[in-house]
Amino acid sequence: MFHAPAAVLEYWTQYDLVTNQFARVEVSVDGGFSWQQTNLGTAATCDVAGTYCTPTIGSSGGSVASPAGTWLLRRHNLASYANQNVGLRFRLTTPSSTDDGWWFTDIQVNQ
Repeated sequence: MFHAPAAVLEYWTQYDLVTNQFARVEVSVDGGFSWQQTNLGTAATCDVAGTYCTPTIGSSGGSVASPAGTWLLRRHNLASYANQNVGLRFRLTTPSSTDDGWWFTDIQVNQ
């Protein structure tokens, strides 16, 4: 848990997911009893400066993967959680097994 004034969550990621697998970033404001993705961002393409990524990676219509060997920077806006103690989680949901997985590193919360 941390106190988020006007923070931005940033991390580098790679992923290789099959149909109906989803990698999600979620926020809790009640100590982890419930989790949400509200107001974290909406951009499907996150490589434009100043954009905030949608909090979900995945597809119900087919496989999705980051370019081979490429780490992608993802950013999520935490401004709507200003002045609250929040928890963050990275959640992978899958109906069976993963294709190759989801990796993330260099997680930071910046102001």
